[in-house]
Amino acid sequence: MSTNSDSEKDITEIVINVGHSGFRLTDHMMKKLKIEDPFPSKEELPRHDKTLVELVRAGHGTVVHKGKKHGLIVKTITEDRYRICDYDGHEWIETPDTIKWTKVSDYYIHPSQEHRVHDDGWVD
Repeated sequence: MSTNSDSEKDITEIVINVGHSGFRLTDHMMKKLKIEDPFPSKEELPRHDKTLVELVRAGHGTVVHKGKKHGLIVKTITEDRYRICDYDGHEWIETPDTIKWTKVSDYYIHPSQEHRVHDDGWVD
């Protein structure tokens, strides 16, 4: 992690896959990371691993096709927690600040339905 002096927040670099090929390490990356599986789990190889980030920044795992990057890219976050979501191989990062939460108290309960609201806020 490096500190951004403008915002005084820590910046974390994370590797994700863009495109629909799925997250995959090249042979060179596997050798440098000392990993045998080209499809490591997020537990086996955290996506914020400094060596992984350096390899991707050096151009490994990324292909440019028709002006668009496909494969592995580096994204940055300022939060201390993240999760990687994916659909059909394309990944994106969610952090506590980027998730759109539904707040129960923001919804109006019609008076005829008040009997369904429990003391803990849950509705039948």
